[in-house]
Amino acid sequence: DPELFEDHFNHSYACGSLDGNDAHACWPLYNVDYYPRWASLDDGVHTVEVVVTHPNSAEEIEGSWSPVRTFFVYTATDNSNALGAPGGAGGGGSDSGGDDVVVLSIDVGETTFTLPVQRSADYTHVAEKFCAQTGVANHECVEAITREIFTEFQKKEQQMFANAEASQRAAAENAAAEAAAAAAAPHRFPTPQGGVLEVPTTPPS
Repeated sequence: DPELFEDHFNHSYACGSLDGNDAHACWPLYNVDYYPRWASLDDGVHTVEVVVTHPNSAEEIEGSWSPVRTFFVYTATDNSNALGAPGGAGGGGSDSGGDDVVVLSIDVGETTFTLPVQRSADYTHVAEKFCAQTGVANHECVEAITREIFTEFQKKEQQMFANAEASQRAAAENAAAEAAAAAAAPHRFPTPQGGVLEVPTTPPS
């Protein structure tokens, strides 16, 4: 029962361990306004896992550990914006929001890495750094990840165009329906007595 769980664990904490360190960042399990951030991380592979504390003893509860989440950090270089939009040179058009980022899930052995990539990044440089940091420093790795980044951004563009076309079709259909409803509505004229005279619209023959 979620309510009973919240009543029991209302004073518990969630504690995160970065890269297996014994020092944990903790925050309330409930009624929290912000979550911790790890700053100034070195480039490379990092792991994070979270555990819940007991509401009475504040000890970590065995069995409450989350699965280990692996992620990759890289620092953009001065020429990281050289490629611009996929398929072109720098200076391409800019999109907003989630259209500017793709997040790849890459399996290396038995570990799944999360690799966020900005649209403006140098995709080959990102792939080279990832492959080197994960110990798969070969041409096939770089080529496969670079191709995957391009593919994911192309999917975003195709979805964006499809959404725009669907929105335009919906707007046109709504406008046509409103015009048809207006044409079919009876004409109303005020009368000298203060009433309204309705004249049915004659359907086209």
